[in-house]
Amino acid sequence: MEVLKEGVVSIKTDVMMELFGLHFYPEITVFGRELVQNAEDAKPVSKIEFIVNHDGITVQNDGKNFDDEDLERITSLGEGKKDPDLIGMFGVGFRSVYKVTDSPTILSGDKKIHFPTWHNYKITRIDPPQKGSVFQLPFKKLSEADFNQIHENLFSHVQEMLLFLENLKTISVENKEKNRKQIIYKNVKGIIDLPGGIKREEVQLEKRENNELKIEKWDFFGLSVIRWVLRGGFLDG
Repeated sequence: MEVLKEGVVSIKTDVMMELFGLHFYPEITVFGRELVQNAEDAKPVSKIEFIVNHDGITVQNDGKNFDDEDLERITSLGEGKKDPDLIGMFGVGFRSVYKVTDSPTILSGDKKIHFPTWHNYKITRIDPPQKGSVFQLPFKKLSEADFNQIHENLFSHVQEMLLFLENLKTISVENKEKNRKQIIYKNVKGIIDLPGGIKREEVQLEKRENNELKIEKWDFFGLSVIRWVLRGGFLDG
């Protein structure tokens, strides 16, 4: 396997403190939301899948492959995306995976990015290329309470985000240990323009779990404003 680059992750001092603080963050599945946000930015993208087994978690999306800019950011923690149309922040949100793993690996296009520790990385070329991006997160030593939180929260906390995203249409979570799989598909039934630039969106969620189908209908006003806030628009003044 051809080694393209090896190095030490450059990291800002304030991010170092956040990494330390992440250890005490109570919700272990925060990484799930961050990877969903990053997938949302990898447009064109339509789906993301989480697979949990006894030794780790695999997360895969069908979005665009990492480009050189993404590789630079993922190996330089603290250098988030500047594009106001993007809500995920490669290199910032990604560090949340260290809640569950000590050595994550990313497969994207013809690149494999492996972090044997949080401050070292190796980039190698792979063949055949990976469609989309795959995040491999082997579990570090976790408590039973942590495992229980992963099993339960990924099904609720991650999938509820689908309502507020524009690009992702499907989120799938499979827990092989619990023999449980849930797929949620979002269908925007209609958009009505209202005075003041506000939009009314009719959204239907189809939830399928172990061959049982449940349909939820949502009616939103000002969903575009919520998305703007998620992108940090309120911070830009």
